Amino acid sequence: MNLHVIATGSSGNCYVLEGNDSVLIIEAGVAPEKVFQRVRVSTRKIAGVLITHEHGDHAGFIRRWLELGFRAFMSPGTRAALRLEDSVLVEPLRTWQLYDVGPFKVRPFPAVHDAAEPFSYIIEHPESGRILFATDIGKMNFSFASATIRHLVIEANYADPIVDENVYRGRMVPALAKRVRENHLSLDRCRAIVKEHNTPDLETVVLIHLSGDNADPAIFREEIRKTAPYANVYVADKGLIVRLDKLAI
Repeated sequence: MNLHVIATGSSGNCYVLEGNDSVLIIEAGVAPEKVFQRVRVSTRKIAGVLITHEHGDHAGFIRRWLELGFRAFMSPGTRAALRLEDSVLVEPLRTWQLYDVGPFKVRPFPAVHDAAEPFSYIIEHPESGRILFATDIGKMNFSFASATIRHLVIEANYADPIVDENVYRGRMVPALAKRVRENHLSLDRCRAIVKEHNTPDLETVVLIHLSGDNADPAIFREEIRKTAPYANVYVADKGLIVRLDKLAI
């Protein structure tokens, strides 16, 4: 299983899970045409498009995906916020229920973010094992440490000292700093989640949605690498490809 980072961050988000015979798109923050340019797979292999919430950098191009005939999966609240209730291609998901999206098994759970009904996901495939995907979250209220999570694809948006410095220097207004802290995952909270899930099963950590102004990729990677020393740790950037295979342990 390959994870392709098509785009990550406030300008747009899109990730592709590419298996041998199936593909899952996560987030629709860029045009489908850009995805097809980057990942050369048959469109017949695409099982669907998974959406976490309605904000434009995550769902701004979902109508284009639907126009092309692809199925989309999201919460009822996200579907309503995007005004897609009448689309037969949009399947509303319920929290904690397990869904088959092609050969992918998807279990949504509630996320903390300033959106209608945001989701994070546990995604499972025979080639990869279980993947925890969580972005645009102020915190995570659930633990999956006993769920054999093989791969964490998780937001590490900002570091508190950098936000403090930006506010002090006048580069960031306090109201924005408050919103960021309430709705995005800090390095410290990300590190706590990684530590909690740092079991012998954990193979990969991919840090996504880093802020361009409030994060330091090298420091973030090193801090998480120290937290999960036996896992492969990556910082997502456009064009990154990461193997998410299920290894025998």
